[in-house]
Amino acid sequence: MNERELKKSVNNLRHEIEKRERDISHLYHEINIYKKEADELRLKRDQIKESIKIYLEEARLFLNKRDELNKEVAELKKKRKKLGDKIRKLSEEIRNKKIKRDELNKDARGTKEILMESYEEKLKRILEDEIPLRDEIQIFNKIFEIRERLRIVEKADDMHKKISRDYEKIQKLNKNFDNICKKIRSIAEKSQESHERAMQIYHEVDLLRRKSREYHKKLIERYGLMNPLRDRVTLIKSEIGEIRKKLEPLNKELKRIRHEREAKRRERDATKARENLQKRGRISIDDLRVLLERGEISFE
Repeated sequence: MNERELKKSVNNLRHEIEKRERDISHLYHEINIYKKEADELRLKRDQIKESIKIYLEEARLFLNKRDELNKEVAELKKKRKKLGDKIRKLSEEIRNKKIKRDELNKDARGTKEILMESYEEKLKRILEDEIPLRDEIQIFNKIFEIRERLRIVEKADDMHKKISRDYEKIQKLNKNFDNICKKIRSIAEKSQESHERAMQIYHEVDLLRRKSREYHKKLIERYGLMNPLRDRVTLIKSEIGEIRKKLEPLNKELKRIRHEREAKRRERDATKARENLQKRGRISIDDLRVLLERGEISFE
């Protein structure tokens, strides 16, 4: 190819490179837009993930508190059960004692006051009144019977006192039982509050995870948009590399032609300068420079 054809080919190839470089610039502009969006989405996603970690730690503390409170409730329930067993056992003992007391009262057939009054009355008759022997024997028998009934009344009274003492015990036990029940309810309420708070946090975490997945999905979409563009940039760069390979020998050839042309020009200038020197005995500054550059004259 001659110089004109070479220049045309070189210009065409350079135009192809410039066109592709503009395409790359446009592609990078699009990529940067998507990259900025991707960075914002990634930041939001990661911020949510950090928030989730904090929320989960808070929920864990609430659950630990709930479990500790539940342990307290379990221990109190054990105590309450023991108290309940004691109360039931003592109640059964009271019931049996009341049955025994009622049987004794039934056998005594009267209160202590009535029996004592009857006893004293009959004893007075024996001591003070003149009565027939037969009546006296009957009165003595009656006195002995009353004395036996008084012993039964005393047993009934003793049983009643035991029942009263047992009632006092059971009242104290019931009071302790009620106090434990109140504590259980109070702690159970706090446990439930901790549980509900943890569940609320887990609900918030679910919402945050959903939002995080949405951001992640959009982030993947941006990558899906960027990756083909990056692949296109890589392809165009490869094309530019191939064009540069084609351009390199053409540039070398153009450079060679220009060097040859420049060498011929310098030779013509030198010939002209020598002729001027021979004809005139003097030369111009331009001719002097030409001869000096070629080393044909020297001031040494």
